[in-house]
Amino acid sequence: MPARAFAKDARVEQGAIADNKVLAAVLVDVRRRQLEREALQPMRMTLREEDLRLKSLGETGLPVRRGPGRPTIRELALRRLAAEAACLPVAHRWTSSSRRRSRA
Repeated sequence: MPARAFAKDARVEQGAIADNKVLAAVLVDVRRRQLEREALQPMRMTLREEDLRLKSLGETGLPVRRGPGRPTIRELALRRLAAEAACLPVAHRWTSSSRRRSRA
């Protein structure tokens, strides 16, 4: 429902007031249902929070999620950039000599 400002001398229609009262009651009911649902569900933690909780209890924490041989995000980004550069025409590729000329 779009919000709009009323002019100071304008009058508010009775239907608009009734609509807001109905909407307020619906929103209160929705919020009550959300609180009930959240109370029944256990609290969810992020992986970092779970790792810190385990370490605070003296345990080893969560294992590393990246398996051996799996590339890091940085390695994946560098591969993607290299693949994109390989697809560009020769005139558009950045080379070390073209960078030097543009700076001068």
